[in-house]
Formats: sequence, structure tokens, C-alpha cells
Amino acid sequence: MDYNITYREKDKGWQYIISYKVDGKWKQKSKQGFSLKKDAKTAAEKHLDVLKKEVEMTANVEPQYKGITFGKFAEDLIKHEKLHMTANTIKSKKTAVKKFDDIKDIELAELKNMNIQKCADELIKDGLKISTIKTYLTKIKYILDQAVTPYGIIPSNPMKEIKLPVMQYNDDEKEVKILEKDQTVKLFVFLQSKKVYTKYYYLCSFALGTGLRRGELLGLTWDNVDFKNNEIHVVRQWKLLDGNEEGFGTLKKKNSKRVVPVAKNTMNELAEYKKVFNVINMDNRVFPFSGKSVTRNVAYISKKVGININIHMLRHTYATDLIANGVDFKTAAAILGHNVEMTMKVYSHVTNDMMRKAAEKINQIF
Repeated sequence: MDYNITYREKDKGWQYIISYKVDGKWKQKSKQGFSLKKDAKTAAEKHLDVLKKEVEMTANVEPQYKGITFGKFAEDLIKHEKLHMTANTIKSKKTAVKKFDDIKDIELAELKNMNIQKCADELIKDGLKISTIKTYLTKIKYILDQAVTPYGIIPSNPMKEIKLPVMQYNDDEKEVKILEKDQTVKLFVFLQSKKVYTKYYYLCSFALGTGLRRGELLGLTWDNVDFKNNEIHVVRQWKLLDGNEEGFGTLKKKNSKRVVPVAKNTMNELAEYKKVFNVINMDNRVFPFSGKSVTRNVAYISKKVGININIHMLRHTYATDLIANGVDFKTAAAILGHNVEMTMKVYSHVTNDMMRKAAEKINQIF
């Protein structure tokens, strides 16, 4: 590698300037603020070693990746990962790349932390939640990490530290959202008020009685319902597949495959549902709805009832009720398909009902 290093005094200190040639073009790297010239020399030599390694790596990059832009690399990577990643994961990566559209035409070798910071700044100005921006940044970092290893296109990830405002939480955002007893009663009174909502009465009731995730509910088949032993076997989920189609897929996590004990009353309701609606379909699903329709209809019901509700909130309510009534965290985790640490982290809150019970016990004790 052709290069030369010059030193000069600047702003009451010393600066080094490394000029080096890559692909017939001269480039420069510099740094200042050294008290002594020897300190500048030491730093310059270390920097030169890094540059030599970078130039060597660039020379060994496969021809199709030379000069490749962030956008093109992200597109190629995502296309490859479609083969072994879920549709939702691919969709989330595509969304992140789209949000960072301003860096798509920058060559990976020229991409700087500041370029990414500017994109993040624009997202902040657009009013996106800091937590959402952090999620996008995680995806961008992953893509750049892949460009380093295993693809060997760049020597290091240019994304270092992106500055974001400290997240401000409302009290409602700090806690896991659950339904209090009066809200639960209000919801089910409404669902029973009109025949058109009856199927959703059974769906929501079963969700509240089992704590299943939405995908697990919709992926449950009758052959995995054990009426004799009052339990269900969670072995698959209903999810978004490639091409925006929905269908059966693997469970979210290893712990998700499990046997869930179910109350006799809940199982009786399920048997009633099967009889009333004569639920028979080609894929043998208990609740043959699409994920999108459930999200849309539950949101509509939520608006009608005047309570913020979604299927996952019913899961949180179920889990909270387990723990509030003395089920230990390890057992609760097994039933929920979580690990113990996650269960303790998510469900370490106190509900109004739990606080009232504590107050009653305090009165009894003291």
C-alpha cells in the first residue's frame, strides 16, 4: 500500500495525517490533539496498521461485493434469509431498512456512524417512539454485523454509538397491561349481548382460561385437546408465512411446546362451543380465524366496550391471576411457555386486587 504520514502543529497540539492509495485513489485519515509529536507518531503507526488490514481485506472482497451499497447488501441478505427465517422476522428487517432509506445508496465501505445517526435523528423528529427506533437500530446493526462476518466486506461495523433521548414513560407504559375483575365482567357481558360476538366470546374466554398466545390459540387443533384429562397440547402456532399468507408454523420458542392444564369449566365451555358451532374445517383448527381478523375484530370490540383490550392482554391477565393465587414462578413459566427469569421480570407487578388482598391481610395481622 502506498502511503505517507505528515505531522504538524495545530491548535496548541500535534496532528497526524495519513495519505494512502486505494484502487488508484488517494485518501486521507487524520487525528489531532496530541500534546507531543511522539504521541502523534505512536497513534499514527497504530492507525496505519488498521488501515493496512482494511485495504488488504478490501482487496480480498469477492467481486460482486466490491462497492456494494448498504441497500443492495441488505436486499441480498434478506433474500437469502427468507430461506430459514419466519415471515414476521423478514418483514421487520425490511421495515427497518426502509426507515433508514437515506443510507441505502451509501457504499458499505464509506458508511459512517454519523450517517446512521442522522437517520435516527429524522425518525425522532417524525415522532417515532424511542423504543421503536431502538428496535430498528438493532436490525440495522445486525445487517452490518453480517457484512463484517461472515461476508468479510468491511473490517468492522461502522455503527458505534447512536445517541437517542432518554425514554420517557407514562405510568401506563411501565406496567404489563391486564384486565381487572370489573373490566373482565364488562367485556364478557358485552360479548354475550349479541349473537354476532358469540364466537369471540368463546375465543376470549378460552384465551383468558389458558394464557395461550394468539398464534397458539389459532394454531390449536382438536386432536391436541384432551377433554378426558382437561389439558391441551401446544405443539404449533398459526402465523404469517412467506407471501403474506397465514398457516401452521413452528412455535415461537423452545419452551413454547408444552402441556397446559385447563379448568373443567373452561373445557366445558370449549365442548359447548364445538357443539353449538359444529366446528369442522379442513385443517381441524379449534378457532379457524386468521390472525389479522382477530386483531381487527378484537380492536373493534375494544372500542365498543370502552376498554383497551387485545389477546395478549388476556394472556397477561391469566398469568397474573396464576401468580396472585400462589402458583410459583417456575410452574407459571412452564404453563406459559416462558423461562423463569422472563416470567419473574414480566409479572413482578401488583394489581389493584392484589393490593386490596394485602390490605385485608394487614388488617387481620395488625
